[in-house]
Amino acid sequence: MIKLNDSASIIGQHIDGKASIADIIQKVQAMFGDIPEIEQDIIEYMLVAQREHWIDLV
Repeated sequence: MIKLNDSASIIGQHIDGKASIADIIQKVQAMFGDIPEIEQDIIEYMLVAQREHWIDLV
């Protein structure tokens, strides 16, 4: 089993196979405000998730 930290869990909740990374960034920003590094953090999370075969990016 994979245990995610709170940030990763929040990002993961928005991965539904339909939302783009930009959509996910927008949703997370709406929850937490315009935190400067949030966009890069989400992109990095998505790349790790892809590398670990948790998700497929298309």
